[in-house]
Amino acid sequence: MILSSDKLHEKRTIEVLQHLRNVNVSEKCKYFTLYIGGENGRPSFFTFGKPTEQNQTLGLGFGEFEIIMLSEGADSLTLWKFAKVYNDTSTITTIFPASGILDMYAIYQQNEQSLLPLEDACPSHLTFQVGSSAQFERKVIAERDEHGILQHTEKGLIPIPVWKRKQKSRRVERTSNNKRN
Repeated sequence: MILSSDKLHEKRTIEVLQHLRNVNVSEKCKYFTLYIGGENGRPSFFTFGKPTEQNQTLGLGFGEFEIIMLSEGADSLTLWKFAKVYNDTSTITTIFPASGILDMYAIYQQNEQSLLPLEDACPSHLTFQVGSSAQFERKVIAERDEHGILQHTEKGLIPIPVWKRKQKSRRVERTSNNKRN
């Protein structure tokens, strides 16, 4: 399903950015526009305009947002940094994001925060293998959820209980030197 844009979301984004610029007249600020789409159970595409000035824009589904923000090392600038790399890369080469933002993010994480090949010349077109994020996603879910392993059955995917090992607490042993008299 393609969400055809009547440009309403872009019009609203421009209004909000203009308002923020008017509020912060004395300061030079950079803004991050994040579009988060709800999960609808089928593939969908969302289009938005390129960011202006040094602002950044990124659109992703809620599930992708959740996985990225729950991943190890994620902080308040994680999505800004990824959006900047994505935008910079898209000015150098053509990106076909058919596999989704999460697959690109997993490659970005594995590739020293770059979407371009590290040792090869810059390609004229860039696409990412569908499922590149599967291991990354499983790791984040397993860390988040005790029932993080999914098994395929005839009824669909079901969670399989995984019992995490509890951290062993260190017992403080009293010795004769620290006993109270």
